[in-house]
Amino acid sequence: TVNELLREERPLDLDRVLPLLNQLPALLHSRNLGARRLAGELEELIRGTGLAEEFAPIAQAVQQLRYEAALTTLEELLDNHPWRKPT
Repeated sequence: TVNELLREERPLDLDRVLPLLNQLPALLHSRNLGARRLAGELEELIRGTGLAEEFAPIAQAVQQLRYEAALTTLEELLDNHPWRKPT
């Protein structure tokens, strides 16, 4: 399908993305405004990869300062991927 083709467009750079993904929950939990910057940076790194669609609602919630919703969705995303590393 078209979605499958788009997902394979660009590989996910886990060496850059994982450290940032693992920092984001703490920022969201503490309601740190740095979460907006970090989510934006992640969105750029993830754009065009298979993770982009899953991360979009998290980035949107962070931009709207809905940190609790973003944290819940982020935790689900991290739990659903085998590459998750402990924080």
